[in-house]
Amino acid sequence: MRPRRSWLFVPGADPAAHAAAARSGADVIIQELEDFTPPDLRPKARALALDLYEKWRKAGAIAAVRVNPLESCGREDLAAVLKGRPDIVLMPKVVSPEQVRALEQASGGAVDLVPNIETAAGLLNAFAIARASKRVIAMLVASEDMVADLGTNRSRGGEELAYVRQLFLVECRPRASKQSIVPIPSAT
Repeated sequence: MRPRRSWLFVPGADPAAHAAAARSGADVIIQELEDFTPPDLRPKARALALDLYEKWRKAGAIAAVRVNPLESCGREDLAAVLKGRPDIVLMPKVVSPEQVRALEQASGGAVDLVPNIETAAGLLNAFAIARASKRVIAMLVASEDMVADLGTNRSRGGEELAYVRQLFLVECRPRASKQSIVPIPSAT
């Protein structure tokens, strides 16, 4: 298993950022099609995916993409980006295991999956989400979205996320099997 210590999110439609990411030394580089890519630039970002992931792999990185939720334009994202053969597909706003199973089916079951937990409802379902598919290799908590969902404010020390991070870590540990999901505790 290749190291996955650093995860770098880059705007989906920015070729200069893509090139800089390849030189960054990050273990995993993620083409961000959600928050970092405005809707009018998503067609361009999808088209760039065809050659992008191979360039990142040649630079020594694991190539990943964060698509939009399937309920919005995520299926369009997948139809385009899967042609570039990403190693990992991340999906935001996951609140149920059914969403993971739908992502697995929509992605053809051939890539690793990383559900993004961004709400209290998703956090409370994290154990089931983590085990919804054997393709789930990690999960992350989107700190800014989680804080917004909780209706609180960010503090310098991040105390408002202490319980979220603790519960998330516990939910990602093995219970019924020897498989352990890698928790990525803080992403924006």
